Amino acid sequence: PPRIRSRRRARRPGRLVEQEAVAAVGGLFVAGGAAVAGAVLLRRIRDATGAVTPMLSRYAVVAAATIAWSATAFATWIRTPLGAGVRFGHPAVGPVLLGALVGFVVVGSLYHVVPFIVWLDRYADRVGLERVPAIDDLYDARIASVDLAATLGGALLILAAAVSPAVASLGPDGLLVGGLVHTAGGALVVLGALLFAGNMAGTVIRHGGPEMLRRSGSGSTVDSEASDAADR
Repeated sequence: PPRIRSRRRARRPGRLVEQEAVAAVGGLFVAGGAAVAGAVLLRRIRDATGAVTPMLSRYAVVAAATIAWSATAFATWIRTPLGAGVRFGHPAVGPVLLGALVGFVVVGSLYHVVPFIVWLDRYADRVGLERVPAIDDLYDARIASVDLAATLGGALLILAAAVSPAVASLGPDGLLVGGLVHTAGGALVVLGALLFAGNMAGTVIRHGGPEMLRRSGSGSTVDSEASDAADR
């Protein structure tokens, strides 16, 4: 009957027109473009001058994750370009690599944006009149190093558990859902995220002060002008 045929058609895996050749070519372009972007980013980081900042170190992880995701996604989509299981690349490591890519992009960007906003609000008007700290002096560099180690280590543990079932099954049976390695990796990622959040909050509190928090909450510029006048 027509109703049965329509249900069978709806259950078939595919990408829009359900053509494997078209899906494979599209996957080639997506994976290739991502690989080029990752390689360019990695080269720009390598050629960067000056001290290594938390933003650059995390962008280096982004470049490596992008290249790894591209390679695994390309190898997967060449064999099986259709199906919900390969939508994000390799069914095991694709989501992990994409999550690391997005997470490290966000954290690396915020390690530059948040201190810059605080510096612009508190110290920009004082340049040339007194000594002011640099943007990278506003946050705690030691905490930034620890949260990078925790987050990266946790991501690598989760990736190892996704790649190897033997690694994923390590630990006592029945005590931890997902295995000891996966649980430890998730705990390290959460720890790194909490350290990062605390570092950014400390930056705003130490250098921005309560006035900046009140202005950001109210959106008023009157307090900002009064504070600048008092500072001068």
